[in-house]
Amino acid sequence: MIEGLSDITDADIDKLSSSMRLNFSDDVRKSILKSMNSIDVQACPGSGKTTLVAAKLVLLSKNWPLQHRGICALSHTNVAKDEIGAKLQKSGVPEALSLLRYPHFIGTIQEFVNRHLALPFLRSDGHSNITVDNDEYFEAGLRRIRQNSYLSNRVRGSFGDEGSLRGFLSKTYMVFDNGSLSVNFRALPQRWRNQNNYDRARSEFSQFKRRLSEQNNFLFRDMYSYAQQALHSVPNLSGAISHRFPVLFLDEMQDTQMFQDELLRIAFGADRPFGSTVQRFGDPDQAIFNGVDGDQPNDTFNEKARDQMSFVIDGSHRYLQDIADKVRPFSLNEIALSSEISAEIIAERSQLHKKSGPFRHTVFVFDDNTRTQVIEAFCELVSREFSEDRLRHVDFVAKVVGAVGADIDPDQEQLRIGHYWPRFKKSKSVSQPVFDTLIETIRYARSCTIRDFKDPYRTVLAGLLKLLDLANERDADGRKYRLGTLKDRMISNARWEPLRSLIFHLLSSGFDDSAQGWAGCQQKLAEWFDLDNLGDAARVYFSYVEMVEDQDNAVDLGRIPFAALEDNSFIYNNTFKIELSTIHGVKGETHDATLILETKNRAYDIGGMIEYFGGERPDADNANRDLRDNPHHTAGNAASKKFLRQLFVAMSRPKHLLCIAVHKDRLPEDKRAALVEFGWSVMDVFDENCI
Repeated sequence: MIEGLSDITDADIDKLSSSMRLNFSDDVRKSILKSMNSIDVQACPGSGKTTLVAAKLVLLSKNWPLQHRGICALSHTNVAKDEIGAKLQKSGVPEALSLLRYPHFIGTIQEFVNRHLALPFLRSDGHSNITVDNDEYFEAGLRRIRQNSYLSNRVRGSFGDEGSLRGFLSKTYMVFDNGSLSVNFRALPQRWRNQNNYDRARSEFSQFKRRLSEQNNFLFRDMYSYAQQALHSVPNLSGAISHRFPVLFLDEMQDTQMFQDELLRIAFGADRPFGSTVQRFGDPDQAIFNGVDGDQPNDTFNEKARDQMSFVIDGSHRYLQDIADKVRPFSLNEIALSSEISAEIIAERSQLHKKSGPFRHTVFVFDDNTRTQVIEAFCELVSREFSEDRLRHVDFVAKVVGAVGADIDPDQEQLRIGHYWPRFKKSKSVSQPVFDTLIETIRYARSCTIRDFKDPYRTVLAGLLKLLDLANERDADGRKYRLGTLKDRMISNARWEPLRSLIFHLLSSGFDDSAQGWAGCQQKLAEWFDLDNLGDAARVYFSYVEMVEDQDNAVDLGRIPFAALEDNSFIYNNTFKIELSTIHGVKGETHDATLILETKNRAYDIGGMIEYFGGERPDADNANRDLRDNPHHTAGNAASKKFLRQLFVAMSRPKHLLCIAVHKDRLPEDKRAALVEFGWSVMDVFDENCI
């Protein structure tokens, strides 16, 4: 308990609930808001976790007694941080705005580590003009490698393209071990260890990293190691941090990696009697980023079972009970997932349904010949289930997702998103899709002008900046161009307005999207930016490729009446948009309708977990926590925690309509009957009458 801080009462909560039009009437949420101790909270999808965190921050701000000590609230992503900030601003409580400035801190874990630990330590060690940016580091690293003939030859022999080379550079961070810092030698290819002069390779690698550090170029991951060094070498730094921030809130805790968790525990004195009060919020059931990039996942939160949590919020405001019942078997902690949607909201939602009664949650069963017709069948179902007004509403979201989005290797037995939708490309399944050429980037931007999806003008500028980077064009300071420095250059040459005019022409319907039309644009850009003698990468990016529609006849996409867009999406029947993505790509999203495609990673995910879809597991003899961590290649051992968490995330996205697709060979008759018994509608895609 912080000295001078008043208890939060029921009256305080009720007043805030009324002013913010929120409902915190249940005992669990009220207890969390009142708690002044260190707690761990598991909150299910759609439970209003971030709203709850923001509400508690507001309540604490109203009576915060300490002038130079503050509250620290950390999230894993900028999106979550911004959401908390937005809720504080909308609260209508003047004191809540004080949390956005000194002595408080609301930001990402990375921002906190940089500002309060790593950067002060580096400055005290003589560094200045420090650059913490992976892209800037990659650029400096590539220059340094080119200047070191020994390392350059080794690297070129191990990494066949720039993408894999950048992957190597992302692992060239410092590591803290036994009180000292050293370069991460695990980044070196394993096969180098069996070659001559491995000691020299280590030495050259160490010198490479040292030179980059001397030039003040650092990776984001470097900052955690320097923060560890600071906590180790600066007396009572941890005590100073916990004194400055007597309360710490951690949001999205399930996505925190072990190295982040350990650092924060030390920094805030989690194991000291007078350390900070730490309240952690997350959902171990959704920990699908466990072990990303080879890092170890945290176990102080994600390995906690349901009964070890201080509080569990199992009521969701996202979906009705029919979806909650289908998602519940996939909860690793086997929480009693339920719907908390009010009768008033249920009545409002019924207006979105074209028919009376519940939405028809469907299992699509396909065979080898009809796999590419699954998405068409889903589109038809969506068009039948939702009202015309909802389908045409700008906020309507329907997505098709799968666990494995990597490109198809024709020489291997696989099942990936691309097998259902041959155009699918994982690099385009992100908020800022990546394209192989500038002309494809422009086409994507032009499609955005129709759908009001994002700023198409800036999309084209970003593509142009990428072209200049690949062409090794640099600004006056020798750095790659950014929007500001590009604008300065073009203004100084009296070409800024002509460039803007060209971009708007590229986005207009009057642009001649042909090889000849693109050649005219190439000529202008080459003249303005000296793009005559391009290297291979820049030449490919600047080249012309035919529009994707010209490739339609090469693949079987069924009979879908769609208008394909440049990213992984299409407009169905000129009515609504369908997007395709990986499960990792949609984590945190909310959809109207979701289709989950069966994919294969060692084993078939949906087929291997079919007993869970039918509600047959878990049971008294088969607890979810007893599952193996990863799937086995044999069908009998396919069920795993990995599949469980991925499917839990995917199934908990939709508000209204949930669908899955499974091959008929992995759905025997008894399991099909169990699905129907559990409330699924089962539809055979290979039946001509189904679509």
